[in-house]
Amino acid sequence: EGVGTPTPPVAGANRVQSSLAAKGSTSYYHAHGRVVAEAPLAARPAARPITEFAWSADGGAIKVYVTWPGAHALAEERVRAELLGDGGDRLELRVESDGGESSLSLLLFDRAQSVAIRRRADKLVLTLRKADASREWLSLTRKPWEKLPPQPAAPGRIAE
Repeated sequence: EGVGTPTPPVAGANRVQSSLAAKGSTSYYHAHGRVVAEAPLAARPAARPITEFAWSADGGAIKVYVTWPGAHALAEERVRAELLGDGGDRLELRVESDGGESSLSLLLFDRAQSVAIRRRADKLVLTLRKADASREWLSLTRKPWEKLPPQPAAPGRIAE
């Protein structure tokens, strides 16, 4: 039987099962018949929020310091940081440890173009490269209703 090849309805089956048997992947109920290998979100423990951190601005870089005992011993794949959102205006940090997963999610004051992670003895240091090194960050974060500062105009274009 190929994908979408109909088979005869199953005697005594409910409507979903009958439709799936008769119409295969073209059935309205096709998604109901799939087996999902991954545990549902409700079954996964929620990541603990990381709430304590410090930051500093250094020219074209912003550094975020997260105290994490034994950070130097964490495997590289257990610490992930990425920039998301509107041109890198959101920072997500995920740390997997024996105690489960922890996360830090920040809406950044301005855009960043890259993030790098260093593991020190008892802290994680995230270095964000500013998208515009000439702009001063007055804060690390902003409120969701606060707009991002306008992006600088490319040569020959008018600024936002």
